[in-house]
Amino acid sequence: MMLCVGGSMNAIDLWLYDDVRVLIATNEWSPNNWENRHTHITNGSVNRDANGYIEAKQNVSMEEVWISKEDVVACKALRVQMTKDIITLMKSVHVKAKKSAFMTLPGTYELFGIDWAIDAFGKGWILEINPEPSMKVYPHLKGGRPEMIGTGPWSVQGSGTEDNGLPAGWNNVWSSKMLDAMRRLRGRR
Repeated sequence: MMLCVGGSMNAIDLWLYDDVRVLIATNEWSPNNWENRHTHITNGSVNRDANGYIEAKQNVSMEEVWISKEDVVACKALRVQMTKDIITLMKSVHVKAKKSAFMTLPGTYELFGIDWAIDAFGKGWILEINPEPSMKVYPHLKGGRPEMIGTGPWSVQGSGTEDNGLPAGWNNVWSSKMLDAMRRLRGRR
């Protein structure tokens, strides 16, 4: 999950949730079988309807998938690569996109879900970014959005605490403030 918080002067603060979920298809994909909907790994609601679907085995934390020593190193490298890719994307959005289409009001937040595919070499590829992600991907968060991002309109603004008012699990990975300051120093807006 990605949380973007809009600030004054169209600034963006980017927060990532530390529990990256892996959805595992109910049926194994085959290049000769395009009809089987239960091989669709990025849509949990489709797989939930399949015979044999077991949520505890098919919706797991990324760390539960990679458990050997080599895999743990690969998992950490994948997390770093995913974070860098999201930051690169958000820098581009911040510099090139019309902010009102992305962040409707200054000081508001937008929650996004990011679907990734991991290739045979362990590299992550962004498939899509969902502007209204399902909270069902986090079955342990019974309270849904309020439990994940706070309950009130001021929770993201923070109360002066270290976590900026967000519940545990959120990490601030990028802010456009430094980029904007450097662009102003270079005479670019």
